[in-house]
Amino acid sequence: MNKSFNGYRAYIMDTGAFADDGIYGRCLDTVSEYRRCKVERLRRRDDRNASLAAGILLAHALRECAGIDERLVTYEKNKAGKPFIKDIQFSISHAEGCVAAAIGSEPCGIDVERVRRIPDSIVNRLYSDEDKKCVMSCAHPEIYSTCVWTRREAYSKMTGTGILMKDEEQQMVMDNAHMEKKNIWLGNYAVCRAECDGRMHMDEIADPAHAEGDMNIDFIAAFCAASDGTFSPDIKMIDSADIVCYYV
Repeated sequence: MNKSFNGYRAYIMDTGAFADDGIYGRCLDTVSEYRRCKVERLRRRDDRNASLAAGILLAHALRECAGIDERLVTYEKNKAGKPFIKDIQFSISHAEGCVAAAIGSEPCGIDVERVRRIPDSIVNRLYSDEDKKCVMSCAHPEIYSTCVWTRREAYSKMTGTGILMKDEEQQMVMDNAHMEKKNIWLGNYAVCRAECDGRMHMDEIADPAHAEGDMNIDFIAAFCAASDGTFSPDIKMIDSADIVCYYV
């Protein structure tokens, strides 16, 4: 690590700029061979755009926070198959249209998903009884069920286990008091495209069960990190048109 970095930093970004063939090609040339191979083995262009955008966002985070050149990074994998970098923790996520990256001096996890009603087959197998009831009774089940799913993904990335079928702790991700007792901070964010400027904007979802459906939420993100009770999330929203200027 070229400079000291303590704490956590997370970023969320749209993928719009990567639809341009020229920008896509030039950005692909600026990432590590590891990332380039992950991008190129995807069949759909939208998936490749998202994977490349996530790689560029991670490269930006590593350079801005730790002075690390992603092209020189050696990626290793733990027993669960999760990639990691020596001396710094990271997590990335990509959906069609939106990506997220987080780095930290301690384990962290991030996930982003397009808002949708999670299939009942998944809800019935993986969600807690309380969360199942909330999905069925709340005004906007698509928002709540996506909040639960992203929290489980972010939590499982932080712990390094991946999604587990019958894990009691993973079923407690919506219980903020329980997470605080475990010294874990876990929260959701709404990502919306504003009509005024066409850019993505982000707001914390303080109460997923009572989130407003008229927010026109496009994506929901979740961020998970260790907390000593004074943790304040440092999350930045970045426009893809701005970040590619550094790489093309």
